[in-house]
Amino acid sequence: MLMDAARAHSRSDLPPAVAAIIPQIIQWAHARSIQAYPLPNVISLNNTNYQVIVDDQQYVMRVASETPHWLGVRRAEERAAALAAAQAGVCPPILYADEFGNLVTSFIQGRQWEAYEFHEPANRLRLVQALRRLHAVRDAPANGSVFRRIEHLIRSATTLGVALPDGLDRHLTALARIEAQRAGDTRFRPGLCHNDCWANNFIDDGTQIWMVDWEFGGDGDGLFDLATLTLSGRSTEQQQLAFLNDYGYTEPDDLGQLHSMIYVVWCFEALWALGQHGLRGSNDYDYQSHAQRMFQRMQDQIDTI
Repeated sequence: MLMDAARAHSRSDLPPAVAAIIPQIIQWAHARSIQAYPLPNVISLNNTNYQVIVDDQQYVMRVASETPHWLGVRRAEERAAALAAAQAGVCPPILYADEFGNLVTSFIQGRQWEAYEFHEPANRLRLVQALRRLHAVRDAPANGSVFRRIEHLIRSATTLGVALPDGLDRHLTALARIEAQRAGDTRFRPGLCHNDCWANNFIDDGTQIWMVDWEFGGDGDGLFDLATLTLSGRSTEQQQLAFLNDYGYTEPDDLGQLHSMIYVVWCFEALWALGQHGLRGSNDYDYQSHAQRMFQRMQDQIDTI
């Protein structure tokens, strides 16, 4: 990728946040040239991302903000999840990660998928293989339970003064039932999960699929990742079955379990949006309406799970 010279910064003219991190990266101590500019085509609500060119090597620097704790992001656990995922070959190689959430990884030249590409058999298999490799990582020192994260989001929304929807107690009862059902599945074993498997968090370099943005990563239930993937690809029921079968879920009730976990995805999305509304308002995006749409989907589904 060619750098836009108008936006580039030399080592003597770096953004202050980037300049503050560079001295911590010992691998760059003797670099002849360091340039940085905002990473194009990347929208991040919680962080600022830069492409950094050190001599002739390209990196991505994520400068963390201080607000994501309201959304349940725990920077130390995020760091642990990302390092474990990188060791498993799913996250881009990590050059630097600190306790504040600042992160430097290798720059991956690739692209994101359109929804239809999720269902090409070779692509679907690559995705499933990446997930299985990720979920095989055990005992990561990060709590990735989406059920605990949902509880945190409810507390944050309340503290931020955001009104919770009517009928939430009924949904929380359904969530408890789903969590118990998952715990009772003898095949279930917690493993490292991404917990935000939307298309914008995948990069395909033509050979390998890389997963980025580990703010919600941790030890959890891989079916949540699989459910989010099927939503990313706007999957039909037949396509959902194909994902399940490729992953290894072949029991008659597995599709029902996937649908229950999709319900959990909607709940997480709804409460995340309420948290964002409490933090940012709804001027740049109508988070409150997004939350209402997610709660309506939950309401439409609750009698079937």
